[in-house]
Amino acid sequence: MTRQLLALLIVASPMAATAVLTVTIQHTDAVCTYATGSAFAIASGGAPPYTYQWSNGATGTGILDVPAGTYSVTVVDALAEEVMESVTILAQPYQLQGGGGYAFCTGPTNILDDPLFDGVPHAPWYVDGLPAMLLPDASNRYVFTTGGSSGEVYTVSDGDGCAGTITTFGVSYAGNWPALSIADVEPACDLVADGAITVHSTGPPPAFSTWIHLIRSDGVDQFQAEQPDLDGNVLFTGLEPGYYGVHWWLGHTGEAADPGLCTYDTLWVNVPDLSPFCGSVSGTSWFDMDGDCVHGPNEVGVPYSTLLIEPGGEIAITDGNGHYLFGVADGSYTLEQTDPTLAPICPAVQPVPFTVSGDQQTIDLANGSTVPLDLSVDLASGVFRPGFQTSYAVYARNLSPQISGPLELTVQLDPTLTFLAASVAPTNVVGQILTWDLSALESFAIQTLLIDVQVPVGTPLGLVLYTTAGLSNPLAESTLLNNTADEQNIVVGSYDPNDKRAVTSTRASEDLYYIDQDQWIDYTIRFQNTGTFPAEFVVITDTISHELDMLSFEQGAASHPFSVSFKPGRVIEWRFDDIQLPDSASNEPGSHGLVKFRIRPKLPLLAGTVIENTANIFFDFNPPVITEPSALVAEFSTGVSGVPETAAALSVYPNPAKDAVTVRVDSNALQRLVLTALDGRVVAEIQCIGTSASFDIGGLAAGSYTLVVHTTEGRTIRTSLLKQ
Repeated sequence: MTRQLLALLIVASPMAATAVLTVTIQHTDAVCTYATGSAFAIASGGAPPYTYQWSNGATGTGILDVPAGTYSVTVVDALAEEVMESVTILAQPYQLQGGGGYAFCTGPTNILDDPLFDGVPHAPWYVDGLPAMLLPDASNRYVFTTGGSSGEVYTVSDGDGCAGTITTFGVSYAGNWPALSIADVEPACDLVADGAITVHSTGPPPAFSTWIHLIRSDGVDQFQAEQPDLDGNVLFTGLEPGYYGVHWWLGHTGEAADPGLCTYDTLWVNVPDLSPFCGSVSGTSWFDMDGDCVHGPNEVGVPYSTLLIEPGGEIAITDGNGHYLFGVADGSYTLEQTDPTLAPICPAVQPVPFTVSGDQQTIDLANGSTVPLDLSVDLASGVFRPGFQTSYAVYARNLSPQISGPLELTVQLDPTLTFLAASVAPTNVVGQILTWDLSALESFAIQTLLIDVQVPVGTPLGLVLYTTAGLSNPLAESTLLNNTADEQNIVVGSYDPNDKRAVTSTRASEDLYYIDQDQWIDYTIRFQNTGTFPAEFVVITDTISHELDMLSFEQGAASHPFSVSFKPGRVIEWRFDDIQLPDSASNEPGSHGLVKFRIRPKLPLLAGTVIENTANIFFDFNPPVITEPSALVAEFSTGVSGVPETAAALSVYPNPAKDAVTVRVDSNALQRLVLTALDGRVVAEIQCIGTSASFDIGGLAAGSYTLVVHTTEGRTIRTSLLKQ
């Protein structure tokens, strides 16, 4: 019996033994310094259950969202056996895979999702040192363009300096790409989504199909993909007012899902807003050469011509091709062209009556002309800074239906400037005189040239630069008064790149409008893309002062192709669609633009009236850049009392000045001192008592200013002041 018991004990002993407690750790490395690492402890053997104690205080089986570093875990089983293991979580660079995208692309593109670490995106992104662009839906996705083939490796870094690589996605189709254009745009009112866009495609080859869809300005898909009909058209209806992007791609028949390929830039289209009215009137004003009241293919539209709608005094304007569109409430109206040089043919009698009842009326205007040949030239410029490039825009225009003879355009640059290049190479360059031999201008045609110049390093601030332009042809003109133009500019240091400048027609003052001498006010609005990516489009709005006559509006030179329209509330809107304006960091000279126009004040104009305007400049969908107001004060050149304006009785010292200025007059008393910048902005104003006054200019930028002195006698005296 004893032997049997012993034997049993010997056999049973190994069955009571347990496996040794072991711990292994699986982990995921972190991205750079971000808390994206993780580690999990896997325990086995020993006597479950197990407890876990991590070096960072965690008590679970794993740790999540931790930065790079060394971490240890202590595992204890039910019998108090204890094992400790450690793991090192490394800081790894980005390893990303690009996905195909469609919005805002100039070729095969890649979409980069911005990871949310701790709920915070780490934008901006840079690909090979160049900024990637945020998609308009602001969903933490970025887009960048590649060379077109798959598997390309690019260096990527984020706004926090974390770097890595990305492998791209890209596919290209062989063959000819389709050419898309906007065939028609129907306006919408803000209460009813009744706008429409018709897109026309000229391709593609039979092996592929063209797929087209629409995206809203926020990047969200508006409509599913459509294919053109037999005429190559796709119609999108039910659109609210605003911007839409037309996107298209090529795919085999039945491939309606967007593969993320791009062949061209997204084509942006604006659906006009007829708010708050849903009725509209549109049409074309053209020169009817044969008088048959039919708009023939060779008969040109009358560009930038104002139209008066009564009752209400609303004003519309034709575009560069003579088309116009405006919204009205239901009711009866009349339409009248205000250009006295036009002779109505059809309808022969104006104003033209019409009635709107929630619909769209079309009124076409066929015209003859009451004037012979008339050419004009306009000149506008950017800002002049020592060491920087800038540009002149020259605007040669035929104001009549007659065809001109061959043109000779001459521009004489200020001696200080260095000529660099022009959009059309000059025929001849002799010193500072540039000459172009140009073809004849057709009816109402416009020729625009851009001239790039350099302001030499060391050019003194405050120097006045004077450049002129002249236009001639061998045929007789009705007037030669508008065949010359000039630009006077002050060399400045630091400046606001987005500004509005006002200059009177006599050029006698840049802050006073002389009621008895001046006729026009010339406005120049200048803009610059100081962002980090090219601007797809630029929109400028300008609310016109009630002291100005909207019917006298004349469009002037511009740096880029544009369209102009009148909006409710005396607003003028210029659109530079598809401008692709470079940012100043990548192309400073090319980042600038401008537009110019002229307008007359309403008469009679009372002395002391302030004519003030402010422009809003929109770059893509960003908030507007608001310019400083341009202000002109209406005065008589001889003063209110009839005493001739003179500076002989005025003392200003020191001049040039650095900090403080004292103003003294020999007779009567000072009433008010006004200091204005060259663009008409009032930068300082004080009320005075006595024959002398002092004021502080230490906070003003260096440059030239105009000091306007008003006396109690009613005299207005002006002089120049140079701030050092």
